[in-house]
This record gives sequence, C-alpha cells and structure tokens, in this order.
Amino acid sequence: MRDPLRARARAGPGVALAVLGVGVNVHQTRDQLPVDTATSLALCGAVDPSREVILADFLAEVATRHRQWIAGGDQLAALVDDYRAVCATIGREVDIHIPDGGLVHGVVDAVDDDGRLVLTSAGGRTVYSAGDVVHARLRPA
Repeated sequence: MRDPLRARARAGPGVALAVLGVGVNVHQTRDQLPVDTATSLALCGAVDPSREVILADFLAEVATRHRQWIAGGDQLAALVDDYRAVCATIGREVDIHIPDGGLVHGVVDAVDDDGRLVLTSAGGRTVYSAGDVVHARLRPA
C-alpha cells in the first residue's frame, strides 16, 4: 500500500512538512482512559460531543493557523505569540526524548521565534526543534 505522507516527505529539497499527531478523548469514561491524568470531553461536561463537529472545527483552525504560517511577517509573529500565550510547557520541568535516542531533563524557559523550545538543563541553555516532550509530574513521597 502506498503511504502518501512518506511520498511527500521524499518530495525533495524545498518541501516544508509538519506532521501533527493529535488525539482527542471524546466519549471515554474514567475507566476507559489510558492514564490517570487523561480526561475526555464528556468528563469535562460536554453534552453529546460530535466527533464530526470536533474534526471540522479542528481542521478549520489548523487551516487558519497554516495561512498565518505561510503569510509570514506579522501574521506569523501573531501565530507564535498566540502559541506562547497558551503553551503549558513554558516554565515546566520536562524530559525531552531527542531524535538521536538521548534524553535531556530541564526547565522550558521559552519558545523562540522559530517555534523551538528553549530548555535550561545541567548542560546549559539549548534550543530543541524536535523531540518528544514529557511533563514531569509530582510523585508521592
């Protein structure tokens, strides 16, 4: 079977790609959730949430943000500012699993103008543009 994303990723120089991995728990009960810290729209009080409406709204927002990104200039700056305003990772202690297999622990100080995380760790201050970020959670003593 042909993988369209892989074909696009190999399209050649000058091709800009962003891969989004998104999951939304819509109707799950507490027992159906994968971890204790997860929730669902139903558990948050949404009355009969429609997956179709959620998807349509999500894709409309992605399209709006993509237009800002492509436009550049002031629109891109507004996109970055909007992201910083809601980014729950800024100021948090995190682990970043980086693409080479390494693990870096530190505190996210900021998101720079290119959208990279700025992390202060034992090794100093470094920017990261790729990696899986895991928020540190308080553990019982």
